[in-house]
Amino acid sequence: MRRTFLLAPVCCVALLIACSDDEASSPWSPGKAGAGGSSAGGAAGESLGGSSGDASVAGGANGGSAGAEGGAAGAAGAEGGTAGSGLPKGDVVIGMWCGLPASELNAARVTEIAQAGFTTMTNACDGSTFNAAYNKQMLDLASAAGLRAFVTDERGLQAVAGTNVAANLDAIVADYSAHAALYAYHVNDEPNASLFASLSAVAGGIASRDPAHFASINLFPDYASAAQLGTSTYDEYVAAFLSTVKPAAFTYDHYNFLSDGSDGPSFFANLAVVRAHSVATGIPFGQYIQSISYNGHRDTDGPEKRWAALHTLAYGGLGVMYFTYWTPVGSPENFGDGIISASGAKTSQYDDVKAINVSVRAMGRYLAAAKSTKVFHNGPLDAGTAPRAPGDPVYVPSAAPLTVGLFTVGNDAYALLVNRDHDAAIESDVVFASGTGSVNVLDVATGEFQPMPGAVVDPLGVRIHGSLAAGDGVLVHMPGPLPAGPPGAEGYFGTVRADAGWLDVVDSAFGTARLRTAGWDQCPEGTVEIGKDFQSNGFWFCARSDLATRTFYVGNVVADQGAMYKIAGGATTPVGPGGWDTCPGGTLLGHRMASDGFWVCME
Repeated sequence: MRRTFLLAPVCCVALLIACSDDEASSPWSPGKAGAGGSSAGGAAGESLGGSSGDASVAGGANGGSAGAEGGAAGAAGAEGGTAGSGLPKGDVVIGMWCGLPASELNAARVTEIAQAGFTTMTNACDGSTFNAAYNKQMLDLASAAGLRAFVTDERGLQAVAGTNVAANLDAIVADYSAHAALYAYHVNDEPNASLFASLSAVAGGIASRDPAHFASINLFPDYASAAQLGTSTYDEYVAAFLSTVKPAAFTYDHYNFLSDGSDGPSFFANLAVVRAHSVATGIPFGQYIQSISYNGHRDTDGPEKRWAALHTLAYGGLGVMYFTYWTPVGSPENFGDGIISASGAKTSQYDDVKAINVSVRAMGRYLAAAKSTKVFHNGPLDAGTAPRAPGDPVYVPSAAPLTVGLFTVGNDAYALLVNRDHDAAIESDVVFASGTGSVNVLDVATGEFQPMPGAVVDPLGVRIHGSLAAGDGVLVHMPGPLPAGPPGAEGYFGTVRADAGWLDVVDSAFGTARLRTAGWDQCPEGTVEIGKDFQSNGFWFCARSDLATRTFYVGNVVADQGAMYKIAGGATTPVGPGGWDTCPGGTLLGHRMASDGFWVCME
């Protein structure tokens, strides 16, 4: 969405590439946390470690210097202390768009921001605060409350427009660079690609004048038009921005929750594009998530905001920003209430966000010092998502809708599991690879890892059975060096009916589950197509690569009539009519029991 009443929101990402065992941080980080509180969340009993705790947390203001990249992970066991207590730590950034109006810029209001678990603050969003008087007062108050601040100054915006570039950059750096609470100079929101050259000049100009702080720029979401982007595709837009501007960090906004009760179709596709470019360039990213209703978009509840925040982390994001904190007025977007109403009252969102930020900060301490390596989705697949590959260190032997973000830290690994259903709890077994035969779960109440309750070792790895509340997530530490994870699903069946195709997973651990629409011959990572019946009501079958030489029998059911095929040696041979689950040899792996379904057997 284009915020027409704004000139720009703040960039919001920590450039924590790696940290030491102490909570060291880079010049871009928000520094160590200040006074903390307690939380009712955390792992308990047989739960996966629900993170929906509440706490009173004030952010720290002392940004340190960057630590060396990587760093060895701490001991995995709980011998005489907390599991994983030696793991390196860092911080993520938690911020906002639409800060305090000038009339509300005071110590009590800034303390209110800190108590909600934010680590940064920024200007009001109506443009009247983009001046030195407001910014200097904001920086002083932020410092006193243990926060840092993004500053937006009209002179920086003029520099982007090409007006007195050197003089304007000299002036803002002179005014703010020495302040301990300065986080970054916000200079632009949702730029068209035609602005990238001037943004490069401004970002470079700030970096040369003030190497300790950066120019923050927020990008469009993927549902912006080609005219808004200035490129043919969103992928080209992000790539051109990073290669031309070379920012120290970047953000984008994506508001997913629509007024008809549905979700937007491209939340994960947007995350995937941004993550891919972030990983390729080494430039960290953050995401603005929706905390307000406006034209075509609904009010968000706590699980929805938690879902968006934790998915940002699962994809390797280092900044979670809320749109908006203070409620805007006088805009054609018809805004509802933000976290704080236009009259200054806390809305129900304040407690939602306070609780979510406990989890974000607790998980972020570890993820900011780790390397994002992969994301896979279990259960139904949205656009831009992919299923697990054989051997990945986490395996979900069910169709539960889980997102799994994988990270490495030294020889160890993390898995952030997020319930992809923000309306209902889920329950499933999960199997983890481990170098020690044990795994640890983060207790967000204490911010420390503890041995996973109820974990058992079986031939596949460390198995737990647990549940996650709607939209919730859990961070698991897997001590290394890790062995390969379980092989997992035996294959994928592509069903074609009236020339339309769907892909189902086939896994003997639970049967089958429909994943998404698909076209002919599409096979997920780690599988290979070994047979097909190429016709309007046909099929294709992808076997796990290590099983490609095995013999399979498949039943293709069309209008309740089953026809059986043998797949072996690269050939698909009709066997004749067959009834449900007929296996001339081998065992039944699973079936989709429907008038236009299928079954699969393996010898």
